[in-house]
Formats: sequence, structure tokens, C-alpha cells
Amino acid sequence: MKKTTTILLASSLALLSAANAAVISAVGNGTDYDITGIEAQSYRSTNVAKSFDADGDNAYGTLGYLVFGGDNTQHNSEEFSTGTNWVSSNPSFVTTIAANDAATVTHRNANYDASAYDDATLAIGADVADFGNGAILLMNTSTTNGDWYELLTFDVDTTVTTFRLGIMSGQDNDATGKFDPSGFRVSFAGGAATEVTGVAATTDTIGMVFFDVTTDGTAGTFSIEGQRSTSHPSLAGVTFDAVPEPSSSAMLLCGFGSLLLLRRKS
Repeated sequence: MKKTTTILLASSLALLSAANAAVISAVGNGTDYDITGIEAQSYRSTNVAKSFDADGDNAYGTLGYLVFGGDNTQHNSEEFSTGTNWVSSNPSFVTTIAANDAATVTHRNANYDASAYDDATLAIGADVADFGNGAILLMNTSTTNGDWYELLTFDVDTTVTTFRLGIMSGQDNDATGKFDPSGFRVSFAGGAATEVTGVAATTDTIGMVFFDVTTDGTAGTFSIEGQRSTSHPSLAGVTFDAVPEPSSSAMLLCGFGSLLLLRRKS
């Protein structure tokens, strides 16, 4: 019994230590985009099935979003702080969103303009109108292929414990990977990052990867990084959705099962 108690104490301390940082897990298989094409482009249109909708309304970005898009006008090297051609509705638990100092809000030229996607300023519904032709991006002016570069950070307060983060990117219309990252990773408060790698270049479409996040209610900063492929990594937006929490009965059953196991071991 003493040995079992010691093991349990060590496990509890490990769990408490881990709880100081957010637990971040890739929702898909950890490689490539989780979705591309019409599902990603119509991320707020409820008449298109959603494979990774966690809160049941058949749309992404229910809790909030930050999405780039707009009037198809060139805005190269325009700083994020000016707010040109991006729209946001922060979730209640997100206090600030900021771009990395090396990132700019940039419109791709005509050679890299690609498919439109839902206008986030419109209400979630059956067929949400598109932003038009604006392929606006938050892009890090990186230099080395294969390296990771921070794109975006956001701060959360103490009210959040779980959410699903979607990262939108892609759109390259010539399949060269220009501006398409080869991976994304997310970290919290400087802790270890969870990454999705092997992200393929898209052609005339947009793609999304998803991460589920669980925190212990500690306020802190999340960082989103992109991995450079053949050119500067970028993203087209981020979405926030709820993640259904385990039912109380399921948690009780799990706890009861653990007690039985401990009793048997003792």
C-alpha cells in the first residue's frame, strides 16, 4: 500500500506541475491540413458539413475570430496595428491579439490571388457571402526554409479552461508553396509547442488545422508559429470554438473505476 501511495503522490505532483501550462493537442493526425477546399472556405456557412465543429452549430469561429480579407487592394508591408483589411471579434476570454514585430498585413499580388472565403463580419448562417477576392495575409518576413517564425500571439484571462483553435492558411494558386507554411505550432507561456507538420501547398483553396486547448485557468500568452517552406510563412485567420467537456457521469465513472483499480492493487 505504501508503494502505491508513493506512486500516486508522484503522479499527482506531475499532474499539478503539468497543469501550470496549457495542454495543447492537435485535433487531426498531426500532419497536413485537417480540412481544405469548400469546408474551409465556407467555414461560417452552415449548409456545408463541418468535420471539426466542436460546438454543434456547423460553423467555425462561433466564440470569436480574427480573419484577413477585404477589398482586393494592395497593402504590402502594412503593419498589423493599423487594422487594414482584417476583422476580429475576440472571444470573451481573449484580452489582446498581436502580430509578431516581423509580421505584416500583406495583400498578395494577382499571381497569387486565390479563392475567396466567408466574410467573418456576417452572421453564421446557411450561405455566408464571401469577402470577395481579397487574399489578405499576416505574413512573417522570414529568411530560412524549415525554420519556425512567430506570426501571432493572443492573451487569455482566467475565465477560460477549454477551447478549440483553428488556424486558416493556404490559398496559393500555383502549388509552389509560396507563402504557404509547411507547418504550424502553438505554445503557451513559453512552454513546449504542439505542432502540425507536413502541411502541403494548396492550390486555389484555403486550409485549416485545429488544436484543442485545456488550461488550469491561469492567464497567459499563446503563440502561433509557422514553418517556412519556400517563402514567408503566413496565415489567413484564426477561429475559436467551444470544446464539449466530459459529462459529469462519465467523470464519476472514470473516478469510480480508478478507485476500484487502486483497491485491487492494495
